[in-house]
Amino acid sequence: MVKVSLPDPVKAPLGKSPLQLVVCQVRFEETLAVSDAKLVLRLHGDLGGRAGPYPKLESVRGTRVEIPMAAGGPLGAPSETAFAGWRMSSADGWIVTIMPDSVALETSRYTTWDEDFGPRFRQLIEAVAIRISPSIEQRLGLRYVDRITQPKVTSPDQWKDFVSEPFLGLIMHPTVGRLVKNSQQQTLLTLDDGISALVRTGFAVEDDASSDLAYLLDFDVSRSEVRAFDVQSILQGAETLHDLNVRLFQQAVTPRLLEALA
Repeated sequence: MVKVSLPDPVKAPLGKSPLQLVVCQVRFEETLAVSDAKLVLRLHGDLGGRAGPYPKLESVRGTRVEIPMAAGGPLGAPSETAFAGWRMSSADGWIVTIMPDSVALETSRYTTWDEDFGPRFRQLIEAVAIRISPSIEQRLGLRYVDRITQPKVTSPDQWKDFVSEPFLGLIMHPTVGRLVKNSQQQTLLTLDDGISALVRTGFAVEDDASSDLAYLLDFDVSRSEVRAFDVQSILQGAETLHDLNVRLFQQAVTPRLLEALA
C-alpha cells in the first residue's frame, strides 16, 4: 500500500488521544453550481439534512488575493476575487465546508477512522460526486493536528522523554537548547507517488496561568497530481494518507508517550 520505508503503525487507539483537529479536503476545478442554493439543499439532504449529523446550514463569503506571477517575479498588481460557499455543522464539533473549488470534512471530536471519520468522508464524497459532479481532482489532503499536554512538561528538555529527538530540533543542543523558550519548525517531506507531507512541530506555554508546556505535531499529508475526480480513487487515497499520518505520528513520539496516552 505504501512504498515509503516507514515502519508499520500500531493500530490500537489511544485512550487519551492528543488529537486537536482532523481535516480532509479535496480540491477540484472551480464549479459555479456550488452557488445554487437548491443544489446545496439537496446535498445537505443527502447528508441527513436538519435531522442528520450536520444540522446547521449557513452561507460562507470571503475574498481571495491573487498575484499574477512570471518567471522573474510578480507580473502585476494583486487582485481580489470574491467567493461564496456553504458550511454545514453540528454542535459536537463536526463541520462540512463546500466551496466553489473544494470540499472538506473537519472535526475537533475525532474518535476513529474506520468507524467514524472514514464513513462520514465516504458519504460526503459520494454526495459531492452526484450533486456537484467535479471533473478533476487537483489535491487531496489529510491533516492531523496533535497538541500534547500530557504527561505534564515544564521544561523543554523534558520533551526528549516523549518526542523523538530528531523532531525536537534546537532543544537538543547541549548549550543553546537550555535557552529556547518557544520553538516552531516546518519541514516538507517527499514520501511516495506524488505524496508529500508538510510537518509542523514545536512547543509553547499551554496558557498564561500555567508553566506547563504543550507540544504541537501537525502533519498535513497530501497528493497533488491532477487526475479525474473518481470516488473510489479519492477514498482509497484518503486511506493511504490516513495510514501515512499514523506512521509519521508514531515516528515522532516515543514508546513512553504512547504508553502514557494508551
